[in-house]
Amino acid sequence: MPDENVIKNLKVGLEMTPKWIREGLTKEAIEFAEGCGKDLAGKLTSSQIRNAYGEVKRIQMKKDEENFETDVALLKPRLAYAKVRKTDNEKRAADELGKILSKAIETVLEERDYHNQRKRFDNFAAFFEAILAYHRANGGN
Repeated sequence: MPDENVIKNLKVGLEMTPKWIREGLTKEAIEFAEGCGKDLAGKLTSSQIRNAYGEVKRIQMKKDEENFETDVALLKPRLAYAKVRKTDNEKRAADELGKILSKAIETVLEERDYHNQRKRFDNFAAFFEAILAYHRANGGN
């Protein structure tokens, strides 16, 4: 069972993530990423998180519009796959992270203009990177 602090952080993340993805990361977003990274340390390995993050970076490196929206949309099932063959504690942690990142992905995809969609995706990638960095800094291996 997730502790009360994790549940509170999840609620804040689900509420605020769309704003951060639309408008850019704020000090509050970075503080949230720090708390999220701490919560995930010891529950998920860096390699479990990096698998999804590696796909985010691959998409970010592509500079053309072709398949961009499809690639972004496919991140959601990849996050769901991250829960397969995990312990219950790992599944809960992956689920919490997946909910936040799925909300971010939905916010990227709600934008119809490609250039604005790319800006949102870059905000998403930076947000994900911050979570991964704080996870690692807090002992995530």
